[in-house]
This record gives sequence, C-alpha cells and structure tokens, in this order.
Amino acid sequence: MKDFLIQKNKGFTLLEMLVAVFIFSISLAALATISSRGVAVADNAMNQTTAQFLAQEGIEMVQSRRDDNFLNPAATSWLDGLTVCENTAGCFAGAFDTQTSTNKRIIFNQCSSSDGCPLLVRTNSGLYWYGTFGDPTIFRRIITLTPGTNGTEDRIVRSRVEWTRNNTTFSVESQKVIFNWL
Repeated sequence: MKDFLIQKNKGFTLLEMLVAVFIFSISLAALATISSRGVAVADNAMNQTTAQFLAQEGIEMVQSRRDDNFLNPAATSWLDGLTVCENTAGCFAGAFDTQTSTNKRIIFNQCSSSDGCPLLVRTNSGLYWYGTFGDPTIFRRIITLTPGTNGTEDRIVRSRVEWTRNNTTFSVESQKVIFNWL
C-alpha cells in the first residue's frame, strides 16, 4: 500500500523536450521540401505543355500559309512567303497581312541568328505572339523548313520551342511533312 501512496514526479526532462523538438523540426523541413518540389514539378509540367502547344501551332501556321497560297492568285508558288524559313536560323510568324480585308495571310520573318525568335504574351488577351507590345516570356519558337524526299514537292516542317529555367534549357519539337497537293 505504501507504493500507492508514493507519487513519482512524472514529466519531460529538458533533454527529452529537445529531442522531441528536433524530430518535429526535421519532419517540418521534409514536408517543406516535398511541397517545394511539387510546385517545381507542376511548373515544369505547365511549361512543357505550353511549349508543346506552341510547337504545334507553329506547324499549323505553316500549313495555313501553304493552303492560303493555293487560294491566292497572287502567290507565285505553294511555298510563297515560306522560303525565309529555309535557313539555319529559322523563321517566325510575325503578323497577319492586313493590307486588304480579304487577305489575312500569316507573314513569316527570318529569325536573327543571335537572338532566335522570342515570344511575347499580350497582356490584354493572354495570347502568345511576336510584336512590339506585351510582356516577354521564357519561350522561343523557331520554325524551319527543309527539303523532303520528293525534291520540290514536299518540305519537312520543324517547330522547336525552347525555354530556360534555373540555368537549364528545355525544348520541345514537333515535326510534319507538308506537300504541294495541288
């Protein structure tokens, strides 16, 4: 009965408290690291998805210009306006030809060999485009045309989008063969 009457002091010692705080701190640091890596992976996935869409858009712009050349009586060939893309620096879709209300063809300009073709995003609509207005983005798109296997009757279109994040350059490339189908 004497044992029941003796009360022992129960509680944490200073050393036990320090160990508990240390373990808790390490678990919080691990959670913060996992969270920051998750955000970085999500950001990279978003950039890669955007780059893939921009690369595909570059190919579609070339196809659109080729198709417009078939419909435009002033076009000299199926590659009219696209020959600037047949160099090592590549080209970019600079703007629409708005000289007449019926002529809304895409105009291609040659990229400079040093800067490439930086993309801009319009602040009012969120669309990616080249021009003198908008905020610079991390993306560059270079479109190139090379002769295919059928000589003058086909071209290989390559649309490459590059971006740099944390001193690492990433890229996405789409490719398609277009033909003189007329």
